[in-house]
Amino acid sequence: MSELKIDGFRSASSDVKHRLIISTEGLERSGKTNFGLTLPEPIAVLPLDNGTDEIVAKFKRAGKQILVPAETLDWEIGASKEEYLKLWGRVEKAFNRCLTTKGLRSLFIDTGTEMWELKRLAAFGKLTQVMPQHYMMVNEEFRKLIRAASDSNLNIVLSHKVKKRYVGQKAKAGQEQKESWDGTYERSGMNDVGFLVQMNLLHTFNYETHNFRLRIKDCRQNMDLAGTTIGIDDDCDFQLEPTFQSLGQIVYPESSEDDWR
Repeated sequence: MSELKIDGFRSASSDVKHRLIISTEGLERSGKTNFGLTLPEPIAVLPLDNGTDEIVAKFKRAGKQILVPAETLDWEIGASKEEYLKLWGRVEKAFNRCLTTKGLRSLFIDTGTEMWELKRLAAFGKLTQVMPQHYMMVNEEFRKLIRAASDSNLNIVLSHKVKKRYVGQKAKAGQEQKESWDGTYERSGMNDVGFLVQMNLLHTFNYETHNFRLRIKDCRQNMDLAGTTIGIDDDCDFQLEPTFQSLGQIVYPESSEDDWR
């Protein structure tokens, strides 16, 4: 059968890029940074969180090709809006340079939580008492960054901290509604990130076996993987080291470990 043609359209490609765009989340010291640094090298890292440098140094000593910005991207609450705006300019410039650098294979943002907070501070000078309608432009500008990264050929990991999830309780007549922690956690960061990436992961640490593991929350390439776990503990679905190489081969079974080094 001859293929239908429409003016202004082209035939869709059946080729699939062997690369992954991931949002990962977890409590402190659950393996998020270690996982991000198993990305295919050379890796560019945007270190916006305390503690990234020590783990980067460990992987660098092991021979990993890792590049970090020459200027520090550290920041603290309490600076002026002008200082936040200047620092955000450095972060955005570094981010865009990574997207256009030939030979770079991966970008690791540690963390997406701090990146989102810095974007808000650069726009408003504060993180609280900002009306929801004022976020429209900031949200769209952040979405554009993630979309631009998606249009590149890079493997990308945005790690995120988590926060307690609070739910409302029914209030008695004349009383204000109260919220209480429901015992679970949720990603701390820009709300739409989960929709913009290909995969969402959850990192945990088993304090009995002292092993990291990750759970695939969802996967655009293969939703059958949703809910499965990767780790070396006996109860994991995939008994493999929870690295980017392991994940890449699970998502793309036709690929090899060398494709993800």
